Amino acid sequence: YLLCGACAGALVPLAGLRRVHTAIAYEGKGGELLRRFKFQQRRDALGVLLDFLCERVQGRQFEGIVPVPRHPRRVRELGSDPTFEIGRGLARRTGRPLWDGVLRRSRPTPPQTGLGPTDRRRNVHGSFRA
Repeated sequence: YLLCGACAGALVPLAGLRRVHTAIAYEGKGGELLRRFKFQQRRDALGVLLDFLCERVQGRQFEGIVPVPRHPRRVRELGSDPTFEIGRGLARRTGRPLWDGVLRRSRPTPPQTGLGPTDRRRNVHGSFRA
């Protein structure tokens, strides 16, 4: 990893959330790493995230990777779609196909920043379509 031992040790690993798999908690150093990637377009942070994600999916059976998209307006505003970037990187590293466009945003939602898990779910409820 591109992190020092103290920072890497401060990341909180997560188990599967139902059928979704993630690698680190969005808190402390993990939150800092994700914010650097999402809002500062730090490619080094993406590399670290991909290292953890690849380790997380190693040995798991899956056919492809489906990124959860941002609304097109938000992509234009911020100039990027981080989940697409993560999905593309994970697809390249695992050799699995990236199924971009399988999910679409059906309506814009307010940013999730500062929301807890329950409010995040409520915020995006009904905002995606297959």
